[in-house]
Amino acid sequence: MSMDEAWTSLNLADLRCEHDGNIDQRCYRERFDSLDANGDGTISATEAARGAEERNCFNLTRADIKAGLALASQMFPEDASIWVTNEALLVDLTFHNVIPSEDTPKPHDPLEGVLLPRSLRRPAPPPAAGESVTAMVTEDCADARITIFLTVLELFCQILGFDLAPSSGLNQNLVDVILRGTGEFAEAVRSIFSYMDLMPSPMDIATGAWGLLMALYEEGFFLQAVREVVSGMGWWRRAITLIRIAATILLWIVSAGVAQILQIAMMAVTIADLTRAFHEEREECSSDSSSASMTNAAR
Repeated sequence: MSMDEAWTSLNLADLRCEHDGNIDQRCYRERFDSLDANGDGTISATEAARGAEERNCFNLTRADIKAGLALASQMFPEDASIWVTNEALLVDLTFHNVIPSEDTPKPHDPLEGVLLPRSLRRPAPPPAAGESVTAMVTEDCADARITIFLTVLELFCQILGFDLAPSSGLNQNLVDVILRGTGEFAEAVRSIFSYMDLMPSPMDIATGAWGLLMALYEEGFFLQAVREVVSGMGWWRRAITLIRIAATILLWIVSAGVAQILQIAMMAVTIADLTRAFHEEREECSSDSSSASMTNAAR
């Protein structure tokens, strides 16, 4: 972090001395002294940068978590007003991985009772049930690809520290987009599967898994998977978990998934499972079988 960024990121909330809207003097002096490394009575830009680079048990800085809260607010707009209003508290809780008890009241929503524009109150309608779509691949090919997609989603959720039990809704959404076989998502995954047909090395397979995750992320499937992971959590645990996940995802994207690709490449069992899955996809989705069996499917 640069000196300028350190100054703009450092504020009273970062000293973690606010209690019920008040600043505790003793806490403030202790935190000030901890940042004032040379004891000259001032906090220099260098000292502020050093404090800003402090990382928690998930290797996240406070700046990372603030960015994660901003991303999570975009991903989960239904919570955004509460998260933004309570940013300092949520950043501190997330940094220290402290989850308030389930009986802790949910913070007040400053927009509660405020009439919002219809565009903000009405989410986009889901596809109509039973809608017919023209299948661009065979059903067996679609099943093979869905197996890979779910394996990739489960894998990266595990890296984040969570178990994913995909719902029928997630499966159906994947079926619909695969059967249509159009759009940027279809083009992206087709290029990855074509590359996997070469049966590359473990590092290439791990890179392919990362590419599929990014395609699933851009299409909204990873977000749907995250929603399912936190669906049974209380408000505080859900908020802190989502902010941490968003902060981690941002770091992954900025680094182009380098560490995650290396981690997967060293997971022998995972690589073996993905190798088998890609092999099955290649057999089921070959051009000959696809052209012979392509049908219209009502989903």
